[in-house]
Amino acid sequence: MEDIRLDLGGGADPVENHLNIDLRVTESVDIVASADNLPFKDGTVKRIHANSLVPHLPDLNRAIEEWSRALEPGGELELAATHAHSTGIVADPDHSLWSWTSQTPEWYDADSKWNYFYNAELELIDVSVVGWLRPYRWWLRPFSYLYGNLIDIIGHDLADELMKFPFAGGRVRARWRKHE
Repeated sequence: MEDIRLDLGGGADPVENHLNIDLRVTESVDIVASADNLPFKDGTVKRIHANSLVPHLPDLNRAIEEWSRALEPGGELELAATHAHSTGIVADPDHSLWSWTSQTPEWYDADSKWNYFYNAELELIDVSVVGWLRPYRWWLRPFSYLYGNLIDIIGHDLADELMKFPFAGGRVRARWRKHE
């Protein structure tokens, strides 16, 4: 079996050793396709990576089901989505879904009590919150490093609250594994 690894929405900066799937035609795109309608047979993909794609999807639940379909048993899905409380998140007019907190990935765990509205066979492996202070504000740069390390150390609930801090930004990263 071929080792198929996908980077969905990788654009001009794809993940190494992954097929770059994007809607845009650029030199670095390997396959032009929609992230929620992958041109792969059931159970043939080893890994799916999508960094910052989630806010651009019209129907995340449909996309999660599609990714679960394409993943081989034991395959891994890794997503990073902008945190719901990140300042400036609404600046991108293409963002249609952007309300992730550290609890959101649990809804897509097959064994979660919240898993009642979609059909995917995924087990949540881990969740992390990555934080920073707005880098274009030069006077915040020295504090951004400290803030990011603080977010790393504290629990998810407190990290979600700290994202409400003025000039704060961040994202939620999560990994799932398809049931064997």
